[in-house]
Amino acid sequence: MDCPWTAEQRSALIGILRQETDTTAALLSISQLLQEQLVRFDTEAIEQQVRKQEALLNHLEQLEKQRCLLLAQALSRPIEQVSTMSLTALYAYLPHHERVIVDDIRTRLSTLTTELQRTNSINRMLALRGRNSIQATLNYVRQRNLHAVDAAL
Repeated sequence: MDCPWTAEQRSALIGILRQETDTTAALLSISQLLQEQLVRFDTEAIEQQVRKQEALLNHLEQLEKQRCLLLAQALSRPIEQVSTMSLTALYAYLPHHERVIVDDIRTRLSTLTTELQRTNSINRMLALRGRNSIQATLNYVRQRNLHAVDAAL
């Protein structure tokens, strides 16, 4: 298919995709640190990592908006349509050497996303386990009405 967009637009797209990949890698790194902090139940460190995650997620959202706007303009399509396009669907609009670049990015993003999902599943389990442990301890103290410690709950 004939390429409907300029080399500058394609270069900008590849730049955005690389930034999305780097941001996803940073999210994975933070999730892995968070896992260690959840095991140690380091609440201050957990809170810091959660704030970093939120900032990176906001950055990813902005990058996605930039990518969609660029694609909508370059392909003369509505944002709603380009926002659901897969990276492999873009191959039809790219010269071969840029398809190879985008395919490498797609492969890396896929790997990072899979690892991020796995790490976040473990983190959810650890967080739930910690919450349940605290809740069980509080329930025990309340049920036993431990007046011996001279503190009312």
